[in-house]
Amino acid sequence: MEEEINIVSEEHDRRIVEKLNSILDAGEAAMVIIAPYSGLVVAPRVILYPYIDFPEEFNIKQAIDAIKRKLHEGNLLKEGKIERLFLLIQSPGGGVISSFKVAKLIRENVKEVVSFIIHFAMSGGTLIVLASNKVVMGPISHVSPIDIQMKYKEDFISSNDIIRAFRGVSALFEKISEENAPYSWKVLAEKLDPIMIQEVINVNELAKTYALKLLMHEHSSLKNRAEEIVRRLVEGYPTHDYVIDYKELKEIFGEDNVIYAEELEENDKIRKLWYVFEEWFSKYKDLSSNRHIVRYYTKVEHTIQDKRRGESNVQTP
Repeated sequence: MEEEINIVSEEHDRRIVEKLNSILDAGEAAMVIIAPYSGLVVAPRVILYPYIDFPEEFNIKQAIDAIKRKLHEGNLLKEGKIERLFLLIQSPGGGVISSFKVAKLIRENVKEVVSFIIHFAMSGGTLIVLASNKVVMGPISHVSPIDIQMKYKEDFISSNDIIRAFRGVSALFEKISEENAPYSWKVLAEKLDPIMIQEVINVNELAKTYALKLLMHEHSSLKNRAEEIVRRLVEGYPTHDYVIDYKELKEIFGEDNVIYAEELEENDKIRKLWYVFEEWFSKYKDLSSNRHIVRYYTKVEHTIQDKRRGESNVQTP
């Protein structure tokens, strides 16, 4: 019988804690949101894979509340918000409502969010990435479009597929009357459900609205690109599975807002954190769970390294 996994908790792994403690400044925090690859086997042929849903809303709130309490106890909570959070996101996505609520929760409680994507943050995971000030990626990292997925027959398809199909059929009748149209065109037109099409248009507008709310938040560094980011991520790709790597995300977010970890110097703080997040990710990625694993660490005490960093920043006359 497998040991029960604690879904959300402070990180207690000594190696990881010691490394984080040596890198972070007092008042900073680190958190990981990890969807394990394996999922949870509940029957010989039934595996439940993790996706962002209502439990994630509560679990991530629990982690953020714990970080804020610890900072408050150390007199390091400024204006009721976390000054800086280094966040690892590993997720295939999930429900648009829960994904938005998680992203909103992070954005509203943290002044500066630096997100790390070791492997992928897709769909709803990408929506959470929109709550970031900066995004750190590597050679196999990617995000995805945030077009809504809808049930169609026995599968899920992009809402854009239905909209594009409607526009395609509509275009056929722009230069020819219905009476003179070929029979095959009329059959296609009759298969279009206007109520379904309006619902699809509505959900795409929902995705745009949620994305804009995150990007236009007072602490966001992406306000001046918000409209273009939303257009690209909701409508700009042929399929929901499109891989957006660090080069393409730089084009979308802007050169200064996406960092490629392997281009950084070894002693750079972000590069050091990248190595720690890789180790942290490896610790939980192969567990059996149908929920995202949430771990966090809060730096509240000044160390000798902090003092040395502070001294190195003092300008002598």
